[in-house]
Amino acid sequence: MDNVQQAHYQQILELSQSMLNAGMAQEWLELARLEEERQALFNLTTNVSNGAPKEALVALIQKIQDSDNLLKEKIQACLEHTRILLRQPPEKSTL
Repeated sequence: MDNVQQAHYQQILELSQSMLNAGMAQEWLELARLEEERQALFNLTTNVSNGAPKEALVALIQKIQDSDNLLKEKIQACLEHTRILLRQPPEKSTL
């Protein structure tokens, strides 16, 4: 993986971590803004399947996925808490 691609995925990871921090702080508008910014970067990703093994890329993507999974858990917990407050029955998760 070249340095440009690595820097690109590092930016995505940093945004993922910022999204997790915003979610943990229940800053939903900031979370949505960061998600849009991150999606724009995802839309710019290129095919990196050519060439040598991409261990560094795999590690970055795994960290991005780990951050996303933690954020999903936080959002699901907040949604469940909100349902309880609103006295709504639990729903199947769509996340």
